[in-house]
Amino acid sequence: ITKIDIDREEILPISIDSIGFKQNLPDIDDVTTKLKQFKKNLSGYAKERDYLYKEATSQLSIDLRFGTISVRSLLRFLVEQKNNGVDTEPFFRQLIFRDFYAYLLFHFPNLATHNHKYRFNGIEDERKYTMFCEARTGVPVVDAGVRELLLTGVMHNRVRMICASFFTKDLLLPWQWGERFFAKYLLDYDAASNILSWQWSAGTGIDPQPYFRIFNPYLQSKKFDKDAQYIKKWLPELASVEAKYIHNEDYLLSVTIEGYPKPMLIHKEASQNALAYFKQRL
Repeated sequence: ITKIDIDREEILPISIDSIGFKQNLPDIDDVTTKLKQFKKNLSGYAKERDYLYKEATSQLSIDLRFGTISVRSLLRFLVEQKNNGVDTEPFFRQLIFRDFYAYLLFHFPNLATHNHKYRFNGIEDERKYTMFCEARTGVPVVDAGVRELLLTGVMHNRVRMICASFFTKDLLLPWQWGERFFAKYLLDYDAASNILSWQWSAGTGIDPQPYFRIFNPYLQSKKFDKDAQYIKKWLPELASVEAKYIHNEDYLLSVTIEGYPKPMLIHKEASQNALAYFKQRL
């Protein structure tokens, strides 16, 4: 804690813990350190970035959000890596999407609250919304993602897509509710990226994911977190459960796990209900 007077600053011998608070900050490296690490990971970015337990993403979204690195600086870094023979296109496309979404929201500000296409407005349900926001859905990868977000202000990009699909399709909640929830907690929150990404997942945006494509959260977690390393990190209540069962909906529905709820829905049934809802509103 720092005491600031007119002419000097003094570090007081007081810690956060000593006055009854707990420091709860994500462990974030400086930009230079991140770039050095990303330089090592860039060649494998396309193949590795979706795996939840790997540090294969750039980790630069917060820096881009707050301007501690500029897009132009990052582009110069990519040009340098490309000249050295590294395939930079997969990551470059992510930066293009970021600018594309900013362009769309600037020219079509109504996208912040209204669908670009279709009449999929979702069904308002406070109970379902609360269970999602409190990481009590009983779907491990979803709850792990929300827990990570609540505790750190960070969420892996693949998990964001899984959570958004579950939110807008399995739960049939309005995408605007999910967007506001993410906006409240994400440290890297960018209005255009967040809003248009939620519209993409809901199938209502410009060039969105097809409305009939509904992620199976159990298959997603089995593919991208096979040993449940990510899930168990954020859901220690599942530490003693074998990974193969964490990805098995039937198992989770049939047993009682101390401290962890059963799945709040059956994915196949929820998917069928969602498709019926969407088809009525094309």
